[in-house]
Amino acid sequence: MSDFLINRSILSVTAARKIASGIGLLGPAIGLIILGSIEDPSRGESIALLVFAVGINSAIFSGHQVNHIDISPRFAATLMGITNGMGNICSLVAPLVVQYIVTDEVRLY
Repeated sequence: MSDFLINRSILSVTAARKIASGIGLLGPAIGLIILGSIEDPSRGESIALLVFAVGINSAIFSGHQVNHIDISPRFAATLMGITNGMGNICSLVAPLVVQYIVTDEVRLY
């Protein structure tokens, strides 16, 4: 859809990327907020909201992850490897940092 809008000159490349990124990031957030606010969710409602959140998250591929190709087509794979590697390192280090920051483990439930 994004390429269709760009090829027909309906949207610029920048606008299409921003809209796709916004949909891919805000859609799942809204779905998960709704899921958390439902008083007594049935199994079907929960599954439907999770499917919506994960499905709409695929828009991020049209917005965010093609930026490497836009920035440098020749080195897109190298850039993707570097940024993906840094992101994964941060996701590995974050729980370790939290372990040292959070020392008082009082359970509220």
